[in-house]
Amino acid sequence: MTSFGDNRDTPPAPSSRSELGGGSLVERLADALAVAINAHKVRRVPLQVLRAAHARHDPTGSSDSSARADLANAIEVLTGRGTVTVPRSALRWERHLDPPLPFWVERPSVQRTTRTRGTARVWRPELAVAGAMAATDSEFEVLERLEPFLREGGAVRPVVPHRERSVELFGNEKRLDSLLRTRLFTSGALTLDLLRCYVAPLPLTAQHTGPPGPVVDLLIVENHATYASVLTVARERVRGGRPAVAVGYGTGNQLPAAIGGATQLDPPPDRLWYFGDLDAGGLKTASAAAVAATAAGLPPLRPSLPLYRALLSAGVRQPGQTSVPSDVAQTMARWLEDAQVCKQAADLLASGHRLAQESVGYETLRETVSWW
Repeated sequence: MTSFGDNRDTPPAPSSRSELGGGSLVERLADALAVAINAHKVRRVPLQVLRAAHARHDPTGSSDSSARADLANAIEVLTGRGTVTVPRSALRWERHLDPPLPFWVERPSVQRTTRTRGTARVWRPELAVAGAMAATDSEFEVLERLEPFLREGGAVRPVVPHRERSVELFGNEKRLDSLLRTRLFTSGALTLDLLRCYVAPLPLTAQHTGPPGPVVDLLIVENHATYASVLTVARERVRGGRPAVAVGYGTGNQLPAAIGGATQLDPPPDRLWYFGDLDAGGLKTASAAAVAATAAGLPPLRPSLPLYRALLSAGVRQPGQTSVPSDVAQTMARWLEDAQVCKQAADLLASGHRLAQESVGYETLRETVSWW
C-alpha cells in the first residue's frame, strides 16, 4: 500500500469512498465543480470555491458526514479527466482530516492538454473507437499503454482484480480508479472486460449464527455497536430454537462498495435486509447499497421495518442536523417502503433531527419478535 507519510513532496491520494454504485453521483458533482472552475477568473481555483460549488450543487450532501470524501472523489475525477491539476507537494494539501484535500486546483493550459494531430494513427480494432475519441495527451497515453497489452495476448489473460491490472499497465494500482470516471470509460469505448479485470468488492464482515435453513436471511447493520448486539441476540435465539440468520456489518457509509462481498457468504443469502441510522447519510447509504446489490446479482436490499419502527418509537431524537427540504426528504425516505415509516422518516429529516440506530440496543432487539 502506498504511503505518503515518508515523502513530503508527494501529494496524498484522495480516498475513494465508493468503488461500486457511486459513480453517477460523483460524476454529477464533478460536472458542477467543473462549471465553477471554468468560471473562475484565474486558473488556480481555491478550495473554498470548490466547497461553495458543492454546497450549491447538493445542499444536503455538502453538509453530511460523507461531504469531504465526496469532494475528494470529485476532484479525483476532474484530475483523471485532465480538467485540473493538483499540487504536487503534500504541504499544499489540507491534511488535518481524512481524506486530504488540495488547497487549490488549477486549470491546465490548452497547449498542455491538447495534442496536435497530424496523420491519424491506426489503432488495433479493440481501440479504434477510443482512438477516434482521444484528443488529449493523457488520453493518448492511456491507449499507448493498452496497445502492447492487447497485442501480446491481453485478450486471453486471466481475469483479475482491476488494481492488479492497473499496476501492471500504469505502474500505479489506483490509476484505473481515476480512469474509470473519464470519458474513455464512461462512454463505453474502453471497458474493464477489454482489460480482463473487474472491481473486487470490499470484504463484507458477515457470519451465520447457526446451520443455515432452506431460506438464508442476511441482516446487514450499519454500525459496529448495533452489529455486536444483533449478532448476540441472533445467537441467543438460535440456542432457543429459532432459525439461524446471517448478520453482516455494513461498515458505515462504505456499504455500497462492500455489499458485493455478500456473494461470498456460504451459502449466499436468499433475502437481504438492512438497518441503519435514520438521517440523510444513512438513507443515502441504504439507497446506494440497494443499487449496488442489484448490480452484483444479489437479492433486493430491503429495510428491516420492525427495527426501523422500533427506532422511530424509542429512538433519541438528536437535533442540530441540516434541515432537508420536504420534497428531498420524501425522496430519500422512499427506500423504506412502508408509507407511514416513510412519512415519519421524511418529517424527521425535514425537522433537522436524526435517530442513531444505537437507540435500538440489546434489550430492544430481544423484545422485537421479528426483524423483517
